[in-house]
Amino acid sequence: MITLLLAGVALAQDTATVGVVPRPLAGHPLFELRLGADVGGSEDPVPRPTICAELRPLSRLGLEACGSGAGTLNQSTAPGIMHLRARVETLRLDRQALQGVLVVGAGVAEVQRTLDEGGLRFGQAEEGAVEAAGGEGSLSAQGRWWVHERTFVVVDANVGAAWIPGAPEAVGTTSPLVLFSGLTVGMGL
Repeated sequence: MITLLLAGVALAQDTATVGVVPRPLAGHPLFELRLGADVGGSEDPVPRPTICAELRPLSRLGLEACGSGAGTLNQSTAPGIMHLRARVETLRLDRQALQGVLVVGAGVAEVQRTLDEGGLRFGQAEEGAVEAAGGEGSLSAQGRWWVHERTFVVVDANVGAAWIPGAPEAVGTTSPLVLFSGLTVGMGL
């Protein structure tokens, strides 16, 4: 739905007489905060709320953390998945105030079936474990609409997979291969 809205904005840009010229503070986007929903990390197909924050120290390199905030921002006991990853922009298309970006990510994912406990638990899960972690890879399609020379609206559609050996015991998946997807919307500068 949001992609369709952004496509309409892209087409309308050709007829605009005044446009926004992006002038990010450091010459590239520095920070994004996005809210949305994700699916993955358990056999439950119901999307769960997620929050993502990304810091970009270099033009095409970002460090991102995504999750429900359970155990930190809230005390939810719902199953969930958390991501800590480095993201690299592999392709960027600029059209006036709009940017389309293809992003590849790699890092760590953690699945949990109840309230998050501190730390990451890699490897096989012990009986009764409520969380497990492993490596992940992801691919995102991202759209940015610069609404001001220093501020943009961002939409991020993400898909990926994680190899989490302890996932079957911790969250009841049928395999250590945990697929995930998410859609987030937010602001950046």
